[in-house]
Amino acid sequence: TESGSRITFDIAFPSGTRLPVSQAQLLELAGPVLENAVRFPASKVHVSGGPRQLVIEDDGPGLGTAEREQVILR
Repeated sequence: TESGSRITFDIAFPSGTRLPVSQAQLLELAGPVLENAVRFPASKVHVSGGPRQLVIEDDGPGLGTAEREQVILR
């Protein structure tokens, strides 16, 4: 985001939610997605999930079709 802009984080998990990964694995998996989410939002990042599920969304412009195909190549 532009220098000085604010981002609101909305974090919603059911009580007692546990993901079947270690902290290091979670950081490796979710870290790049969270970095992207805070780089391009209009104003909000939403993190939610449940058993065996993690959802990270932002209200940014998103990717075009060609860009979507490119980012999954790795």
